[in-house]
Amino acid sequence: PLLSVRKTRFDYPTSRFYCDRHTMEDILDFIKRVKPDSIVVLAAWNSFSPYTNREFITDGGEAEANAATTTRAIEQQVPMTLKALSEVSRVVVFKSWPFLPEPPAYGVNRLPFLKGNQHIVRASAVDFKKDSGFIESVFRKIDVPVEFFDPAARICDAESCSSVYKQVKLYKDYYHITVAGAIQFRSEIESMIAAKHS
Repeated sequence: PLLSVRKTRFDYPTSRFYCDRHTMEDILDFIKRVKPDSIVVLAAWNSFSPYTNREFITDGGEAEANAATTTRAIEQQVPMTLKALSEVSRVVVFKSWPFLPEPPAYGVNRLPFLKGNQHIVRASAVDFKKDSGFIESVFRKIDVPVEFFDPAARICDAESCSSVYKQVKLYKDYYHITVAGAIQFRSEIESMIAAKHS
């Protein structure tokens, strides 16, 4: 969700469809017309990490996005985008969510009273910190009023980040969260939003 950036490689046809049809400039124009009370910015920030290089973007005229163009685009366009959004309304940014080393394979729980038979996949907390280090350094330099919500703080300890939180399956694949997982953060997010309006 960044202004003036583009992808040049699409691993999934649906991402090409959405990225070619909708730009952040279009979305910003819509937000300006609607004037919401709050704007929530959510991205797979650690996809653009120079530690893992999962995704590449560019904010220039290069034929192909690469690691160097991605670093430049994130450093320049994240602050610019958040500044533009903060001029419209209150902005809440969701920080990075850990990538799992493999998708969790949840078996059918035929004995629901037994809580120990869930397949839990764990990501290294050290690797996640390295993966998120670049975007965290960019966030620290933001000089406009932006609030942050950090979901990883709830599921990671000093050693690992878990695919299960309070016995609820958080992940439906290596990165995307389940509906039941999202609901685990509902009260905290609602309180955060309500606090600004009370």
